[in-house]
Amino acid sequence: MGSIVVIGEQVRLRTIDTVTGEALTELAVRGIYDPSWQPFGVPWTDDAPDEMRRALPTFYASTIHSAVPERWELPMAVEHEGDLIGFAKIQASDISASGRFSTGSWLGLAFQGRGLGTQVRRACLAAGFKGLGAQSAHTQANANNAASLGVTRKLEYLASGHFELEIRGEPMTKLEFTMQREHWREEVWREDFTLLGFEPFRTFLGLSVEP
Repeated sequence: MGSIVVIGEQVRLRTIDTVTGEALTELAVRGIYDPSWQPFGVPWTDDAPDEMRRALPTFYASTIHSAVPERWELPMAVEHEGDLIGFAKIQASDISASGRFSTGSWLGLAFQGRGLGTQVRRACLAAGFKGLGAQSAHTQANANNAASLGVTRKLEYLASGHFELEIRGEPMTKLEFTMQREHWREEVWREDFTLLGFEPFRTFLGLSVEP
C-alpha cells in the first residue's frame, strides 16, 4: 500500500514502520489512562509491560501485512509538534460495497486534555471521507469512556445502538455512533488536512482513483 500520511494544523498521522511501532509500544507502556479502569473492549493494556513490548510491534506489523480489500485495518502513528503522542486507525469490511468505515484512537497520558483527541478524530474522518470517498463513519466507546464520548458528541455523531460486554469480569455497555458524509462535509470538514499516498490505497481497495 505504501506510506499514507494525513497532515493537519495540530496533528500528523502516518503509517507505522518498525521503529515507530516500538516507540508506540513504549508510549503505551508509560500509560494511556488511570489503570483503575479499562476503556477498551479488549483489555490489552492490562498486560504486563514485557508482554506489551513483545506483542504490540508484532500486532502493528501483522495488521498492515494481513490487510485485504475485503477486510482491513490501517494503523497510524499520531504526532504533534514533532512528538509521537498516540495511535489512530481506520478500518472497514468491503468498503467498496458498503461505503462504511470505522475509527479508533488513543493518546499517551501526557498529551491528553489539550483537545488533540478531537483533532485526531477529525484527521481520521478526513482519511475515510476525503481519502477514500466513504459514505458513513462509525465509532464505538465504552459507556465509562468520557473522553472518547466527549469527542463523539462534540462532532455531533448520531447514536446508532449499543451492546453489552464484559470487561475485567464486570458488565459494560458499549455505545455505537454514526456520522454520514453530508454531516461531515457540512459541519466537520475544514480544508486544513493534506492527504498523501491515498491513490494506491484506493486502487488496492478497488475504489475509484478520485473519491
